[in-house]
Amino acid sequence: MKNFITNLTLMIVSLITCVLFGELVLRQVLNPVDYLEPKLTKDDILNHKIESRSGGHDDWGFRNNSVPAASSIVAIGDSMTYGVMAKSQNSWPAHLSRMLGKTVYNLSLGGYGPVHYSHLYERKALSLKPTRIIVGLYIGNDLADAYNLTYSKEYWKKFRSGVGATNDRLRVNTSNPKSFHEIRSWLAQNSIIYRIISQSAAFDGFRTKEKMGFNNDVFLVQTKTGNILVHPRRSFKHVDLSTPRIQEGLEITVTVLNEMYRDASLTGIAVNIALIPLRENVYREEILSACSPNCSKTVLDGFEELDKLRLALTNALNQRGIGYIDLLPSLRAAKSNSAIYPATDGHPNSAGYEVIATAIKDQLNLSN
Repeated sequence: MKNFITNLTLMIVSLITCVLFGELVLRQVLNPVDYLEPKLTKDDILNHKIESRSGGHDDWGFRNNSVPAASSIVAIGDSMTYGVMAKSQNSWPAHLSRMLGKTVYNLSLGGYGPVHYSHLYERKALSLKPTRIIVGLYIGNDLADAYNLTYSKEYWKKFRSGVGATNDRLRVNTSNPKSFHEIRSWLAQNSIIYRIISQSAAFDGFRTKEKMGFNNDVFLVQTKTGNILVHPRRSFKHVDLSTPRIQEGLEITVTVLNEMYRDASLTGIAVNIALIPLRENVYREEILSACSPNCSKTVLDGFEELDKLRLALTNALNQRGIGYIDLLPSLRAAKSNSAIYPATDGHPNSAGYEVIATAIKDQLNLSN
């Protein structure tokens, strides 16, 4: 019994030593920003931000190696521009930077929206002396994010019209409950080894089962390049233009983008809006085919409301002369050739972000 305990102790100590050594080696050869979750901190104006240098982020708390003295292009946005589901070198701003041979600073963070963008434009982007600013506007929840920040922080009350006077916030963070959430969160912030294992494609099956287990309206859709998990209730939650708060969010969004556009024009900076679509809209044909002839009201109404919202948004941008890039056609054209989204998440993968970067480059006629 004594020998067994001794051997077990030696085995545990050896295992821990190997893991720690492996973690140390990986931190020298891999970029921590691609594997470690950063630490968020509260902010009186933006509601939240990433701590400086946390999880491999730069001094400003954004997903870049460093803060440059100047940047030809600044990309502002939320998680779709940050590059969730891809390494930092494979976000669309990073792809665009390589295509053009120019610095493209990634000034984005998940959970941010149009009001955040206007603040980042004024307080951060302009100091980088860019010639162009590209705002990644995610149609899926940016209007809700604009409403939430405006009505949760007195700092932004100037954008309120009174529609949301109750100060009730729309819930945007709709992630599913996770087993052992606290343990997994700690490991995600501190262990590259854990992140490599948990993010591998081998765990797609586990993630699919986990999400389907918590939601009875989730279903799988077969595409030419693999299956995708669709959660219509969550995906279409923030695109219903008949909802007063989304109407208010649209007004706020158009107002702040117009202010940004006019201010930048006075300084000779070009501002363009990249309209990033919902994954469900990219795979609309496949989704409707998969659920036909008994598609739920959530699916049918969701697509109908989404079309109304897209039309209202683009009309508002056109009326104000704000240039925008519609990325939906490019993503739809690319979906048959390669998997541009992971199976269980609405963010593009590296191939999807490359499609976005290429579409931005081509539609803006950018060159190196």
